[in-house]
Amino acid sequence: MNISELNKERLTIRKTNPVRATVLNLLVDGVSKLAKQENREVEDKDFYTVATRSVKEIERYSASYRQQSKYTGTNKRIRNLERVSSKTYEQRRSIHLAF
Repeated sequence: MNISELNKERLTIRKTNPVRATVLNLLVDGVSKLAKQENREVEDKDFYTVATRSVKEIERYSASYRQQSKYTGTNKRIRNLERVSSKTYEQRRSIHLAF
């Protein structure tokens, strides 16, 4: 499959399957840029190179997101504990002041 065929397919499916069309667009853009940077025509190996590079990038972002989510979850638990302890303190204080 070459770039012109992928572009035709992308234009055909963009209404019915926008996610696939976006992925095809990213692939075509990446392959075109890679070939242009190296001043040569597009080769079959460029598709593999761009696809593997994209997968690695997605995995790296996914791992980073999971790591941030883990810290965010920890921070939420800490805030909840602080909220509980502050309510407990306020409740104790109100009880103490009532007597």
